[in-house]
Amino acid sequence: MKGGFLRNPYIRSEHQRKQGYSVMPILNNAIRLLEKPLPKVISPKTHAVADYSIALLFLVGAGLFWKKSKRAAIGSLICAGAEAGIAALTDYPGGLKPAISFPLHKKSIMVFPVW
Repeated sequence: MKGGFLRNPYIRSEHQRKQGYSVMPILNNAIRLLEKPLPKVISPKTHAVADYSIALLFLVGAGLFWKKSKRAAIGSLICAGAEAGIAALTDYPGGLKPAISFPLHKKSIMVFPVW
């Protein structure tokens, strides 16, 4: 049977199928590598500037998308609001009201792309 719904989408060729090769272990190793903590290379102040800059880029993106795709523009506005809101509530230089600790802020950054 060539193709069909029983074919494993993670195995790319017949040779790989015969060898028992799968892409999933590669993906699992990549995810484990990304889970390791990164070294601290920027200060909290630089992090705050980066957060507000990203929020500004989302706003610019919303303006650029508005005529072509309202859905993309609204999504960009939502991301801008979430990024600016989290930055404003974080306890670091540049935060307006320190309601979120900096370690919690770093964890929320990891969840934001999934959301």
